[in-house]
Amino acid sequence: MHTNPSMKPSVLYPLRPCFFLVTFFLSLAHPQDSWAQNSNVPPNYFRAVGYVIGQIRTVKWMEELCSERFPDTKAKNVAAYEKWSVRYAAFINEMEGQFGVIERHWQKTVPNNKDASASVRKLSDALNTHKQALRTQNSLRGEDTYRWMCEVYPDRVATLTNDLETALADRVAIIRRGPN
Repeated sequence: MHTNPSMKPSVLYPLRPCFFLVTFFLSLAHPQDSWAQNSNVPPNYFRAVGYVIGQIRTVKWMEELCSERFPDTKAKNVAAYEKWSVRYAAFINEMEGQFGVIERHWQKTVPNNKDASASVRKLSDALNTHKQALRTQNSLRGEDTYRWMCEVYPDRVATLTNDLETALADRVAIIRRGPN
């Protein structure tokens, strides 16, 4: 069993959402048409939102998956996540709030769009399907590596890599400019 957080950096963080997640988010980026067909919506905004929110949620999903698979890691991992989420609460709330920005944008730019809220909920739900992909990916790494990842989770969450606002500054800047 591995216990040194520096032993296997290639299997851990920085957290990266799978290609499917980003591609799927892009395919849903506009409630009626592809974002590419709407010249008022810069494509980089939607890619950035999908990527950053995927990163934020992955920190929580790892805690949940580890707690589920290795209950003996739960107390430390829950405490580490809580500390991280409190530290970055303003940033997390700002990024999760982008779903509201997208909804308001669609209400303004899509004629007769009475279902922008439902479309935004579908985006958020689609993003959440990444948790199952993460579970599968972790399992494929083997039991020892998966356990090790869960044991070092608190140390990894505490690193600067998980200051996502700084680590993803280029994407965050795109998001803060908004969809129009």
